[in-house]
Amino acid sequence: MAMRTQTAALEADLDVPPRGENETAWLDQLALLDLAGAAVPAIPEALRATWAARQKSLRGRLRAQQALATGWRLPVHDREVFHEVSAAVLDVPFAEVSLRLSPAQNWGCQLENYLGGEIAVDVWDTDRRPVLVRERMVLGTPWYALGARDLDLSKYELISYASDSIRVNWTVTDSANDSVYRDDGYLLFRPWDGGERTLAIFNSVHHLN
Repeated sequence: MAMRTQTAALEADLDVPPRGENETAWLDQLALLDLAGAAVPAIPEALRATWAARQKSLRGRLRAQQALATGWRLPVHDREVFHEVSAAVLDVPFAEVSLRLSPAQNWGCQLENYLGGEIAVDVWDTDRRPVLVRERMVLGTPWYALGARDLDLSKYELISYASDSIRVNWTVTDSANDSVYRDDGYLLFRPWDGGERTLAIFNSVHHLN
């Protein structure tokens, strides 16, 4: 299950937004993916100056404590999925994130539309940090699916810890009320401002029934 979770989450790094008529929005989407270390295609020569400006603007907005979010829809087999990427800077030193926020276990509970759920840790590392987690989560209907049911999903999370990142990969394995067909992605924590603050990036591909 750990390998399946990691493989599924990696798909969020491999999917890139289509280049539409609004090239500024496209570059903003790529800039957020680039912050996460995801796959970003080569930027056309004619757009490289704009690309650099959008990257600078995005980082400036994050330094000003503005949360950023973008998303796009794309067909996969016979279904349309939604790819969502968002980023925010937490006013907490990166070194304290795992201690104060317990991201692997509690990050979902802090979502604005969180309604309830339960968590079980299957594997701990030698520092007693959770590595493989099972979680059932119930969320209120998200903004992009108004009128749909609340989301009831069960997932596996695989957490990796490094000196410069904490990454929570997940894949949904069941939905009790059949509200979620697919949800794969990750939440990434990285040092920001020399580690004085923490950058959090959410990158997820999902389809709601």
